[in-house]
Amino acid sequence: MKTLIVQGLCEDNISASDLKQFWKPCMATVKQWAELNGYDYRYFSDKRNDDFDVTSWNLNYRRQNEITTTKNQFRKLQWMDGWTDYDWLFWVDSDCYIYGNPMPFNFENSRKPTLWFLNNEITLKRWHRPNMSVWGGNQLLVQDAVDWARYQFEHPWDQDEIVQALRCFNKYPTTKDAPPERVLDHGLRYTTEIPAFTEEIFMIGFTQSKLGNTVKLLEEGMGFSSIGKGARSWTADSIIHFGGVNKLRDLTRFRAWKAYMAYIGETAPKDYDDDFTYNEI
Repeated sequence: MKTLIVQGLCEDNISASDLKQFWKPCMATVKQWAELNGYDYRYFSDKRNDDFDVTSWNLNYRRQNEITTTKNQFRKLQWMDGWTDYDWLFWVDSDCYIYGNPMPFNFENSRKPTLWFLNNEITLKRWHRPNMSVWGGNQLLVQDAVDWARYQFEHPWDQDEIVQALRCFNKYPTTKDAPPERVLDHGLRYTTEIPAFTEEIFMIGFTQSKLGNTVKLLEEGMGFSSIGKGARSWTADSIIHFGGVNKLRDLTRFRAWKAYMAYIGETAPKDYDDDFTYNEI
């Protein structure tokens, strides 16, 4: 059973110092983890083609830099396209850090073809929003998701009704005097906020239609992955997602925590970051 791990990052949108100090050290841990487990690894530093370009959708952006960010988010769909030589295919965001040797989704013991996503939010109190920082599974099902996305772009007159609704909500964003409602319930966050139109918001149309069939949603932080930025969530054999705007700060804090744990004699898993050289990615 052949497995491929895919990562991608449009490097022309990132400063050289951030690329060297944060992004490449994180990606090196993913590459070395893949090699440890006998998985193939592919990294893309730019787009493959012009597929899934949301520019023509005239989305409403809150900040100018969201235009570039959103275009880059959708490119993970083209980077995950066409890998027919593999049985299993997984995407890992480039700001994810492998700590130890996690086993995502226990996919090698899966009894039936499955496509896994993380989930911790019910968008507009209606739909499960897939978290696509780490996602994948059976290659045929991944291709099915990519083909569904392509159909939405190429057939706007027959677009999924959830995609149409979310695009409409994006056109008429929440007013400033209507703060979002957030209620915590069993780890899920319910929100009435009109969300920014990301690739995750877009893919709600796909995952919602497949729930209980081929798509399985897992709560973030359960099982294989920490996904957190705080020390209480840093556990052995996990994938740590340094999301947000303070990525380098959070990675620095994590490294300091690791050093302290080693100083007091706590056993820690093998950390590939210790062996990192900057020509590995």
